[in-house]
Amino acid sequence: MTPRKKTDEVNNGTAADRARRLRDRFADAGFNSIEPPILQPADAFVGLSGESIRRRLYVVQGTGGEDYCLRPDVTIPVARLHLESGANDGRYCYAGPSFRRAIAGGDEGASGEFQQAGFEIFGSAAPDTDTTVFELAVQSLKAEGLETIQVRMGDPGLFRALIAALDVPDFWRERLVRHFWRRDLATGIDAAFANASDKASGNEAFATALAALDRDAASGLVEEVLALAGINPVGGRSADEIAHRFMERAALAADPLPESAVSIVRDYLAIEGSSGTAVTAIAKLDKTNKLNLDSEIDRLGGQLDAAGKIFDATYSKGSTITFSTDFGRNLEYYTGLVFEVHDRNNSDLRQIAGGGRYDKLLTALGAPAEIPAVGCAIYVNRLARALGE
Repeated sequence: MTPRKKTDEVNNGTAADRARRLRDRFADAGFNSIEPPILQPADAFVGLSGESIRRRLYVVQGTGGEDYCLRPDVTIPVARLHLESGANDGRYCYAGPSFRRAIAGGDEGASGEFQQAGFEIFGSAAPDTDTTVFELAVQSLKAEGLETIQVRMGDPGLFRALIAALDVPDFWRERLVRHFWRRDLATGIDAAFANASDKASGNEAFATALAALDRDAASGLVEEVLALAGINPVGGRSADEIAHRFMERAALAADPLPESAVSIVRDYLAIEGSSGTAVTAIAKLDKTNKLNLDSEIDRLGGQLDAAGKIFDATYSKGSTITFSTDFGRNLEYYTGLVFEVHDRNNSDLRQIAGGGRYDKLLTALGAPAEIPAVGCAIYVNRLARALGE
């Protein structure tokens, strides 16, 4: 008798076949097929991915003490290969497994392995490149048989521009942006900042002591304390980042955020709706508070208009598309228009596809000058589930 395969094995085989079919579709659209290594330097993901990704890494140590991880996503590995090529422009597609520690309600299976297919464009800052990526994503999902979708769009770059326009200390700007990625700012902005002056944590004395040092000295002190305690921050925060957070806490407690700035951010993060409704509301907020965001708003309005036409031409009855100012996906390297696609008939299923612009990523990985970039990933296991497989 032939042994019965485990459910995970059957699903992975089906998903892998579908991932390769999607990759071939992207190749037909003009993308070069590549296969980035599965084992990657861990520091790239620790420093550049969101908190939800960092805590789910599979980290191993090399013979020389280097930290590596099984890739939790393929965008950073593709970006690293592009940098190694020495080229400025490039279009790449891929298909294959990624790995994240399984969570309750997740779809990775016990092994943490799941299939991804995607594509990336490097070297183009043109706003229509973003909508080109969106178009290929939704058309590919439709071609695979996904009939009814719900698209959510956002723009973390516009949020950063808003924060830069506010008259607040730099530490507050960093904190506002960081809480944007943690998704707790829009749901309770007052609570999100109350702990900045909370002296009941027992860490205020240490924070105050670090604030009196320069950053290098503070980082050295934290590293020494960790070493004395036998704590190794591998796969998590570096000593420098820990020191910076403590210094930030002391600075925030000494210089609270003005209520006027809190009000602007709260009003901005409440904006959601169709593209026209959202852009009109953002423009009104901009004009009322004299933030001078005209160029960013015009750029966003043009992109959303183009995305809406693509969406209407691909999907019609039963599918929806909205823009939300508090939406930015869960990867901190995004800098512009972003989107996620969900199965409208299955609210329990996480995003099936997602992507957007990430112009700062390649400089963070070592590029001598900024290389604009935009791309999309399709989570193939979720797509298979949405299709009933």
